[in-house]
Amino acid sequence: MGKGSASLQEKFKPHPVTYLSLCVDEFPNCFFIGGPNALLTSASYMTLLDKKVMYAVEATRKLQRERIKSMVVKKDAVDDFDEYLEVCRFP
Repeated sequence: MGKGSASLQEKFKPHPVTYLSLCVDEFPNCFFIGGPNALLTSASYMTLLDKKVMYAVEATRKLQRERIKSMVVKKDAVDDFDEYLEVCRFP
């Protein structure tokens, strides 16, 4: 459950919307490694997984280093990434 008892099932209607296929707004400290919209077109899947894991590790290090309780992606960033994906899918 996310902030305000949000569920991913409801959040992903009518389709999953994420930031870099890694994070969802309203879900603090939640990282997806093989998340929605993680399409692979021109790179190795292992490279993609490595980059995602390192992103999550660096975010976790920041939480620990700066004694931050939680972090969550901004809705504007999620919306911008979804718009970018739509442009890429339907040029």
